[in-house]
Amino acid sequence: MTALEWTALLGNIGEFIGAVAVVVTLVYLAAQVRLSKKATEANTRQLEELRRLNLVDNYMRRSERVERGYRDSALSDALSRISFKASTDPDSLDEYEIHRMREWMHAHMHRIDSQHYQYQNGLLDEEGYRNLRKVLRRWAPIWQEVGVDLPRQSLKDEIEGLLKEDQPDP
Repeated sequence: MTALEWTALLGNIGEFIGAVAVVVTLVYLAAQVRLSKKATEANTRQLEELRRLNLVDNYMRRSERVERGYRDSALSDALSRISFKASTDPDSLDEYEIHRMREWMHAHMHRIDSQHYQYQNGLLDEEGYRNLRKVLRRWAPIWQEVGVDLPRQSLKDEIEGLLKEDQPDP
């Protein structure tokens, strides 16, 4: 065998080894991609489960706060009277009642603002948001009447939009 033939033989062997290396690399990369895809899918499922758990946890905490607020209001003769008066005839409130109502509503407003913020960040479902809109429709005119300051501009914008709409939420 001549030197030229040996060179050609070694070149062919090198090409063969290179081709085998490329195939092995492609198989390895395919396996890595498959494993990466499975890990990503598992991570996505875990994140979705955490999101659902956060929704449930937020719902439970919201429910507890709402219950506590209604209970506190119901157990307070003064707040119950003022709240009833404010919802039926806001113009009949005297200055002291307006002051008490405003202070009570400020506390109430922070809970409502929290729910609005949760909705904006995907932690309040559509049903909860519809209920929040009903509360906003009911109380916004009274808040304006007694001068309750709203905590965030986005909530102010939401209320302004609701008050401009003709149709109440279903």
